[in-house]
Formats: sequence, C-alpha cells, structure tokens
Amino acid sequence: MVFQNGTKIVFTRYDSPGIWIMNADGTEDTQLTNGRDFSPTWFSNGSKILFTRSRYSEVSHQYTMNSDSTNLTLITRIPSNGGYLQGEPSPDGRFIAFRNGNQYGGNLLSTMLWRVNADGFRDYSWHVTR
Repeated sequence: MVFQNGTKIVFTRYDSPGIWIMNADGTEDTQLTNGRDFSPTWFSNGSKILFTRSRYSEVSHQYTMNSDSTNLTLITRIPSNGGYLQGEPSPDGRFIAFRNGNQYGGNLLSTMLWRVNADGFRDYSWHVTR
C-alpha cells in the first residue's frame, strides 16, 4: 500500500514474512516485523501502520506501530475462530474499522463489523451481517 504522498510503500513478502517498508522508487527496503504479520495499511498522516498479526493459533489481532516499527500497540482483544480481515483507519485517525468472520467447518457463518479506538482503548461497537 502506497502512502498518500507517494514516497513510501508498506507491504508483505512471502520469501521473508513480516511487514516491510520501502521508498516508492524501490530503494531502501526495511523489514519492520517478522512472522505472521499481514494486511498492512497506512494511517492517513503516514505516522502509523495498522496490520494483522497471527501467532501460534487461529486467532488474529489488529496492531498498530509507528512507521519506524516503534510503539507496537495491540488494538483488538476480541476472540474469534474466524480471524480478522484487513482493518482501515478512519480519515482522522481516531478509529479503526474492521470485520471478522465466524467460521465453522471451513464455512463462513457470519461477518461482524467493528469500530475501535485507534489508541488501543476499548470502545467497541459492532454489527452482524450475513
């Protein structure tokens, strides 16, 4: 995903798992995280990155970090057996919207839409869709 001013790209690589960042011209690629981290996206001001982390289980969580990989913050603590899909920060950076699926036997049963505070403090709201 390209930052809106067009100077930086945040991405994942299959040959070296984790979140990476590089200049838009392809130079200076830097690994920010390693492991099962995916679906990175920028906050609108470019200072933070939102991503999904899955460790040691089927449960995934949304995290934020500064664009230099400091200040890692767990955003979601919502149990799920369906995992979290890519979230999206609000334009003003105050909230994060994301959805997660509820699965049973490999079949998607429902999807929940969530809104949480971007600072990691809880203010959950949700809506179930089919």
